[in-house]
Amino acid sequence: MQCNQNAYLAVHENHNRYKSVSAKLRMNKGLLLLIGVFLSHPAHADETDVQRGLGAAAGIFAAIYVHELGHASVFYIAGADEVHIRVPGTQCMLLCGQTDVKWSGNPTQATRKLASGAGFVTSNLAAELLLHSEGGARSAFGQGFIATNLYSNVSHVFTYYTNVRGKNGYQGNDIDSYELAGGNPHLLAAGLVSYSLYALRRMERKNIPVMFARLRF
Repeated sequence: MQCNQNAYLAVHENHNRYKSVSAKLRMNKGLLLLIGVFLSHPAHADETDVQRGLGAAAGIFAAIYVHELGHASVFYIAGADEVHIRVPGTQCMLLCGQTDVKWSGNPTQATRKLASGAGFVTSNLAAELLLHSEGGARSAFGQGFIATNLYSNVSHVFTYYTNVRGKNGYQGNDIDSYELAGGNPHLLAAGLVSYSLYALRRMERKNIPVMFARLRF
């Protein structure tokens, strides 16, 4: 059985590949190093456009990677033979990620359900930590990370409700996967939208921009 969920920040699982290897989780060390550099770099008012652009780009890719790391962590703990994160993924040119998983058997329904929602949990928790540090939220890295996370929340919901699995090449996204694993997609979608609006409202009150644009409600 092969399940390819071909959408923004999708999870790709291949259940037909059997391989006798030690379980391992392969990380993109270069990306993690880049993330660490920008996380440790304080925001300055006199940053150049190039510095802000690089910081925002690092935040964007970090947000995608952290989302995928949520999926990957669940599969790794559940005993997958191999877990590989790709940013960007093979199903897009740039702004997406995917988690490839190889199993010697099939994952349980509970594992698939937990993994489908774990990406949202990890990325939203990371964004929340940045929001609790106004310096981090205002930094170029924080701007890229938070904006990408909020976009991911809303775009997943929009895509889920405006597309039909199996039509026009759409194979589903994380909310579809959550539904197929027995979860309630409407509760998940409501939670994602509610949190996103709550985060935006707090950012507006604290005068924290979104991708350097001021919010006005």
